[in-house]
Amino acid sequence: MEPRHPTPRYRCVVIALALSAISTYPHQVGADESTSEWPSLRLGVWEFSDKKVQPSGSIKTWKTRRNVCRDTRVMFWNYWGGELDRGGCSHRSAKLSDTTFKITSECEVRGRKLGTSEALVTLANRDEFETDVTVREGTKVYRGKESGRRIADCPPEKANGGS
Repeated sequence: MEPRHPTPRYRCVVIALALSAISTYPHQVGADESTSEWPSLRLGVWEFSDKKVQPSGSIKTWKTRRNVCRDTRVMFWNYWGGELDRGGCSHRSAKLSDTTFKITSECEVRGRKLGTSEALVTLANRDEFETDVTVREGTKVYRGKESGRRIADCPPEKANGGS
C-alpha cells in the first residue's frame, strides 16, 4: 500500500486587503496587474491590524508584521475569503483619486470555483493606509478592514532581496 500524500491546502486568512500581511496562496499575475496603477507606498517593515467579519457574523481580529522590501504590491495580493485552490488569484488595481484605489481580486476557491474581492484602499500618506474589503463566494459574503503602517526601514539583509 502506497503512503497517502496530503493534498496541499492553501489557507488565506488575509485581506485583498494585506490585504493581510501574509500571502500563503499561489499568486498569478493578472492581465492588467503589471499596467495597473497601484498605491505608492514606501518599502520597509509594515505592521497590519486586521478585522474580518465571517458570513456567520463572527468577528476575527489579528495583527501582523511583515518585511516588504522589494515590491509594495504584495501587501494587496491577498484574499479574505475561504480556502483557495491551486489556481490562486489575479489582481487588478484602479486609481480613483490621488489617495484612493480600488483593488479587485479574482480567486479560484475550492469547491466554489470563483471568489471575488473588492478592496477600497485609502492612503493617509506613503507610510500608512486603510482598507475596506468585501468578498463574495456564491451566496457567502465576508467583510474586512485593514490598517497598515510602516514602522521601520528594511533590515539590511532584506533591503536587496526580501519580500
